[in-house]
Amino acid sequence: MAREFGVRSYKPENISFAASGHQPSGLPWSAVQRAIPVNILLQASNNPSTLEELSMELGIALPYMEEEVELLRKATLLEKQGDKYITNFFILDKECRLSVYNALRKESEERSSILSRIIDDTLEAVKALCIKPEHISDNAFRWLLVPLFIDFCVYSIVDFAVLTETKRSNGESWGFVGYENVELPENCSMGNNGKGDGGMMFWCYKYDDYGMWHQCGEIEGEPLLLLVDCLTNGRKTSSFSKTEQIRWNEGVVGKYAHADDEGNVIPDIVVFADGGVEKLKALFASHPLYSELHSYFKKAYQEIKGIFKKYSHEVLHDNLDYNIAMEILSARMMSVHDLVKSEYLIIPSDPKKSNYGMYIKFN
Repeated sequence: MAREFGVRSYKPENISFAASGHQPSGLPWSAVQRAIPVNILLQASNNPSTLEELSMELGIALPYMEEEVELLRKATLLEKQGDKYITNFFILDKECRLSVYNALRKESEERSSILSRIIDDTLEAVKALCIKPEHISDNAFRWLLVPLFIDFCVYSIVDFAVLTETKRSNGESWGFVGYENVELPENCSMGNNGKGDGGMMFWCYKYDDYGMWHQCGEIEGEPLLLLVDCLTNGRKTSSFSKTEQIRWNEGVVGKYAHADDEGNVIPDIVVFADGGVEKLKALFASHPLYSELHSYFKKAYQEIKGIFKKYSHEVLHDNLDYNIAMEILSARMMSVHDLVKSEYLIIPSDPKKSNYGMYIKFN
């Protein structure tokens, strides 16, 4: 991403991408599988360029450049401004990424300390919102509540919809961002995968450290439906059909739930029912320390927004909340690191069998 000739456009291997939202056509990923379109996007990032300029810079004959640029324009990754084209999503270079990291990290320990106090004060009330929480350790609850409470705070500042409902000109809803590779002082990646429908969802935080990215794996659709059916209707394992017994044996037991001696299904991950997550948000927001924690994140939001405006072309300035949301969520893993260091969070003895950070919610 340096301004030297060729460096910003001839090293696509130094760039990675991330996306969110619904991508039924295969975009944006299908558009960035070859070096040439990635080179074009890098060259046009924060740098409006004519077809002729792109052709000369990249050494690609103009007729071929016209075809490639049109494909990227249809993919909604290039925007035309007069006779010039500009990449219409943010590609963060090394300096920008380091500036954002430093802005988030400098007050992370203070945020983490407040967060641990809120969790300690509310833990018993949280358990009261769950189905049969007795078999779930306090440590497991903490591993879930650290990122979940941070999400509640962040999404009160940046609308969650910017991650899932960013409208594209082709009618799809997804966001896209690029990153120049850089060695940050710590790994701040954390995923958050969900499956189900609006009324019933399984969510899983994926900690990209301590060998905890995959853990025991994410539950599949049919086993999830079976588990929720058992918890909703009080079904025992003796009521299972042959097919359900297979789903239970292969997709549920030993990972997300177990059965007691009488065949009652006992969840081994947190399960919220009857609007439990909304009640949890209200519980969190009512804590006396919430406003202080919220102010830290509001401050971080404003600082990151200023950094992004410095490092991005004005064409991107009206849609920076998507990128801010993507980056400010790095605070989740920073707090995990802080609280593992202080031994508030204990790393599971066998991460490959762990189910930390997983929960189910249904109405």
